[in-house]
Amino acid sequence: LDDLFDLQDRIAAHVAGQLSPNLRAAEILRARRQAPEDRSAYDLVLTALPHFWVHDPAENRRALELLDRAIARDPESGHALAMKAWCHAQEVCYLWTLSPVAAREACRAAFDQALPRAQDHPATFTALSAAASLGLKDFASSEDLARRALDLDPNNAWGWLRLGWVAVYRGRHEEALGHFDRAETLSPLDPFLFNIDFGRSAAVRALHRFDEALALIEKGQRAAP
Repeated sequence: LDDLFDLQDRIAAHVAGQLSPNLRAAEILRARRQAPEDRSAYDLVLTALPHFWVHDPAENRRALELLDRAIARDPESGHALAMKAWCHAQEVCYLWTLSPVAAREACRAAFDQALPRAQDHPATFTALSAAASLGLKDFASSEDLARRALDLDPNNAWGWLRLGWVAVYRGRHEEALGHFDRAETLSPLDPFLFNIDFGRSAAVRALHRFDEALALIEKGQRAAP
């Protein structure tokens, strides 16, 4: 009987993991079909996502433009504000700006606005977790926010990805590998698969498994040069 319950849990997680990215892709396509002036704040956040996850400086700036339009449309959109914080955090973390102090301040401002507007929305908490670690170096808050996202949606692949990175930052490397595995199991075609590989590489490098670390870096670079 215990095995049956475990099987049911694994089936539910697998179905949720397959549905979530497909629904997201369908929602993005629906939003893109609307004229830009007719898009809601939610639609504008959706159209920003493909620019955001490319991990390219120019594309990140395009994502920020769309998020700013979403916030102008709805200043209370916690999701748009949290994604803006994440985009500014990427500018800092990936050295995409010549003004890192200004980018960090913009990250902090968007983070502080988004947090009280999160409204139990898992994607918002996930974005806030990323901003806290990448832009603000606040790993304790990042972990709390990632766990909050996963309390609300245990099948949130990006939540498991962020929790994996937090575990790396806080020196819990074996734990991190489990979180990255969970993220990939839930979303095997995720646009952030390369970041899962880089996270694994950081964890195994800390465990002195250097050949494995190099192989994972090369795999991630092939997926996202």
